[in-house]
Amino acid sequence: MPHCAAIRCTHKSSAKSKAQLEIEKRTKISYHRFLKKIYERKIWINRMGLTEASLQKYPYLCSCHFSSDSFDRTLVCKIRLKYFAVPSIHNVQDVSNTAAFDNDVVDNVVVNMVAKEKTKIKHSRKLKN
Repeated sequence: MPHCAAIRCTHKSSAKSKAQLEIEKRTKISYHRFLKKIYERKIWINRMGLTEASLQKYPYLCSCHFSSDSFDRTLVCKIRLKYFAVPSIHNVQDVSNTAAFDNDVVDNVVVNMVAKEKTKIKHSRKLKN
């Protein structure tokens, strides 16, 4: 069963704590697997203050680490992350403000590059049809 890979986050899908049960009274916690593409995966790792070595084979992040506009809630029975969702809420308190700012700048550049590349792919598919 998945559990959240974020530092100091104790959310898991089984054996839930009292705090987690209180949160789930208001909103359901969903679990989202880390991305497979290395450049997208590194964005999540950097944003959460993790290292590749600290992750399990199949790491997950819980929905508490994403803003509410990161989700596609069009399906009744399933909550999915939007295509370009990036974790924005984390518990890492020992990162200095300058390091966090530098990571945000790098992340934004990479996210913009990825978005442009994916847009090009979508347009080329439309042209082929």
